[in-house]
Amino acid sequence: MVIAAREFPQINATYDDEAQLITRHGAVHVGIATQGDNGLMVPVLRHAEAGSLWSNASEIARVANAARNNKASREELSGSTITLTSLGALGGIVSTPVFVRPSCGRRHGRRALHPGHPRPARTTCQPVCGVTMQTLNTTLLIIGGGPGGYVAAIRAGQLGIPTVLVEGQALGGTCLNIGCIPSKALIHVAEQFHQTCQHSQHSSLGIKVQAPSLDITQSVAWKDGIVDRLTSGVAALLKKHGVTVI
Repeated sequence: MVIAAREFPQINATYDDEAQLITRHGAVHVGIATQGDNGLMVPVLRHAEAGSLWSNASEIARVANAARNNKASREELSGSTITLTSLGALGGIVSTPVFVRPSCGRRHGRRALHPGHPRPARTTCQPVCGVTMQTLNTTLLIIGGGPGGYVAAIRAGQLGIPTVLVEGQALGGTCLNIGCIPSKALIHVAEQFHQTCQHSQHSSLGIKVQAPSLDITQSVAWKDGIVDRLTSGVAALLKKHGVTVI
């Protein structure tokens, strides 16, 4: 989660409806959804970005146990900038994340807090230039339109779950745009060229033809056409199943 917040700082943020401001937080304070006898509570692992794997694990265990035993302090139950769910108590393996304002990135689970708890302190606060502020109410937020993201979004749409998919570049991810598919397309061109060369040089019937040539510009255009058809197909499926793409 810390690595994701570093690469996508917009998920470690809060949105102010009145001021139309997005606050991106430098510190990663992770709320850990914890089921106790009195319901769901969210103790906070502070400065997860500064801790090691072992120190963070130890601190998570400490604050979670404090919450379960009703010994967590007010400070330990407030100030999270992003929340992580836990399905262990339910015996589950999948869930639907809920996007709850004002947070811009949060996994499933609401806080069970008493009135009067302070709101998280802001580290930075500035308008996002070039972005039209818009409030979106959704059940599932998916970041990244690669094979994992768009497949999950399409399936969620088929199940009738309100879904928003955020992709900063092209739908399909590395595989469809610059990786597997384009590479295989050009490999196919090379294979066809090689076979054509062999047939032109080795004819048992005595037929001789001029050695073939390769127009690389046309080959690349053919490859781009394949990529465009596939990414357009992904976009059409997302639209068909009611997924909002940003």
